[in-house]
Amino acid sequence: MFLTSNIEGAWREGGKGLQIWDCFAMRHPENIVDGANACVTVDFYHRMKEDVQLMKKMGVKYFRFSISWSRILPGGKVSMGKSLEGINFYNKLIDELIANDIKPFVTLFHWDLPNSLEEEYMGFLSSKIVEDFANYAEICFWEFGDRVKNWVTLNEPYRFTYAGYVTGSSAPGRGGKNQEGETETEPYTVAYNLLNCHAAAYRKYQEDFKDNPEDVKAVEYAYDFMFGWHFRKAVVMGYFVWSFTDSYEWGSGYTIRFGMNYIDYNNNLLRYPKKSAIWFKKFLGDNKVTGSHKRSATEVEEQGEANGAPIKTVEAVQKLKKAKA
Repeated sequence: MFLTSNIEGAWREGGKGLQIWDCFAMRHPENIVDGANACVTVDFYHRMKEDVQLMKKMGVKYFRFSISWSRILPGGKVSMGKSLEGINFYNKLIDELIANDIKPFVTLFHWDLPNSLEEEYMGFLSSKIVEDFANYAEICFWEFGDRVKNWVTLNEPYRFTYAGYVTGSSAPGRGGKNQEGETETEPYTVAYNLLNCHAAAYRKYQEDFKDNPEDVKAVEYAYDFMFGWHFRKAVVMGYFVWSFTDSYEWGSGYTIRFGMNYIDYNNNLLRYPKKSAIWFKKFLGDNKVTGSHKRSATEVEEQGEANGAPIKTVEAVQKLKKAKA
């Protein structure tokens, strides 16, 4: 599983607009453990084909990723124009996944609200967000819905609300000590507008884009899995491993690692399979050796890395070949 702000990088390429995590991390580096930002992160935007090939080698059959709202709509609104370059990037990603027998699961919002909407009407604190989100969702359904049949509207709304509007530890940074915001009211307003955003996108898909009842059921399952527990008991239909590679982890920056594949931040962002990646490959039923690496990243970590911080040296290993653009 991947999410946009943590892995894509290319923060000002392809017509992408600013989003709230771009501004939060760069304006307030003191709120990030290592003062880092996600301007480059693991550079999935440029290494997409390489990473999809790594997924294929592992035997991955399903891949969940999120679309960056500001890469599709740089100004956050349809009236501000859409980015054909951004749409083309996700078309290429979806086509690449399908060509390699990997089914895409797509999340519409994973905490990276276009900053223009935050500045115009304070984002999810305004009911205006509902129409703009529904319009953004409609573009995604129209552009990608012929191939994507599994959608998640909102990722972890509770965490977005609590960290962004109670503790102030995440974008947009309201609440907490010495922060703007009204913690007694704003979280409830945000939660209410999040629910309405989900409902608007769901209705849009059901009324205008469903091909058959199974498409609607797929959206309902995604809703139960990722959203339902915020407001009612969830029906869990499955689980995605978090995450495929190490990445930028919000307020923790690059100081912690959750990925099955190790990213060498000091050496051209090379990817190395950890023991978990090899185990997962076997779990998926393929007993071939992952990649052609001479040394696992877990061994590198045990010898040279402390507390998840990037190491300075690494043994030379064969680099995964980048696919030609």
